[in-house]
Amino acid sequence: MFESFLKLNLPTKIAVIFILSLIALPFVIYLMRWLKGNAQILLDRINFKLGEKVEGSFVINSKKILKADRVTVSLLCFLHHTNRKKQSTRGLLIYQDKKIISQNMRLRRGKTILPFSIEIPNEHPEYKGINITDSLSDLGLESNAEMINGFATKLIGRQRPEWQIFCEVEMEGINFEVTERIFVK
Repeated sequence: MFESFLKLNLPTKIAVIFILSLIALPFVIYLMRWLKGNAQILLDRINFKLGEKVEGSFVINSKKILKADRVTVSLLCFLHHTNRKKQSTRGLLIYQDKKIISQNMRLRRGKTILPFSIEIPNEHPEYKGINITDSLSDLGLESNAEMINGFATKLIGRQRPEWQIFCEVEMEGINFEVTERIFVK
């Protein structure tokens, strides 16, 4: 089999090596993360009201001593649409609040628990002056050619916010990232 590979012309060899590299890349990334450890978000609850604080812990399970450049927590809100065919699309990031939990930190081997607190805004975010909890069709935007960035101009349906807590350990090599969905009324 190796002899048949050697008989291939140079462009074909390069293409074969490239394809094999693409296939192996996800496994290599997974292995690198597995060798470093993993992370999770622990929340007391997932249902919140506007203006409340989200309090929880970012738990990092490290398999070796690591140097973290920065540990952050973010509150994110994405605008999602469901069109007439009931197809949901992930859309636009319309709100982000990012807080630094720690900087230049040595993560010891084993479990590290970092508490965090981040506040939900008092009002739902708006995009171009439109409250995201309103329906597009209720607002008369069916024929508006200036629909929200990246969405098709004929996208009519319901829009809804999706809130997430995103925690990240930034370090050399592979970062630990974890997301937890929360519900805000």
